[in-house]
Amino acid sequence: MIKVRFGLFETNSSSTHTLTITSKKVFDEWKNDKWILLYDKKFVTEEEVEKEWQKPDSQRWYENYGEWRKYNALSYHDWCDHEDFTNYIDEYTTESGEVVVAFGLYGSTG
Repeated sequence: MIKVRFGLFETNSSSTHTLTITSKKVFDEWKNDKWILLYDKKFVTEEEVEKEWQKPDSQRWYENYGEWRKYNALSYHDWCDHEDFTNYIDEYTTESGEVVVAFGLYGSTG
């Protein structure tokens, strides 16, 4: 059994951990360049990525589009080759038979 703790505060700000869960169908489409993973939260089109970059808050902390894109909007291949973190991918079959994929990044940023 997997237990998820809600409301946990992480005090080690130099570590990064992400978890994304999606259907196998969407994950496979991401692998085939149909989607871009935005902010480790949702899958969007390339056009939606460019619209997100145009928002003032997106440009606030980054020197340029390339730097922002490296950390915020990843193709599957960019995600696999992310130099700063280690990735993981696991498939699960739910009780109803749906195959879902859990994936993410972990590691230290400092």
